Amino acid sequence: MRFTSTVTHRHGGFRLRGMTTLLRVYRARIRPGKEEQAMEFARQTARRRAASRPGLVSIHVGRRLGDDGREELIAVTIWQDLQALQSAVGADWEEPYFVPGLTDILEDATVDHFEAMSDIEEALAPTGAGRR
Repeated sequence: MRFTSTVTHRHGGFRLRGMTTLLRVYRARIRPGKEEQAMEFARQTARRRAASRPGLVSIHVGRRLGDDGREELIAVTIWQDLQALQSAVGADWEEPYFVPGLTDILEDATVDHFEAMSDIEEALAPTGAGRR
């Protein structure tokens, strides 16, 4: 199984200023014949994790058919800050993390981290919501 990781930087460095919200983008290929199992596992795990992880703001899970005909899974998690992410996945937060039970279902995982640009989120919020 191949694992790769990158930390995507803004302004040339991943500088966390105080309580910076983080986006964690996790991608993996689904092993052939495990597609339905992967989707059901993702649904159930996302529900449990969203309810039980302090600092986890939201989870968004999707899938697509890759150019090679194999399904790919993506999970975008939004974290309140780096401390919350580290508490959930450990000191190796820059590495792909497999929830127990997924190692037989997924392969070729990658993870990227992005600093959330809250000024854009506020601009897109409905009038009166999230604005001062």
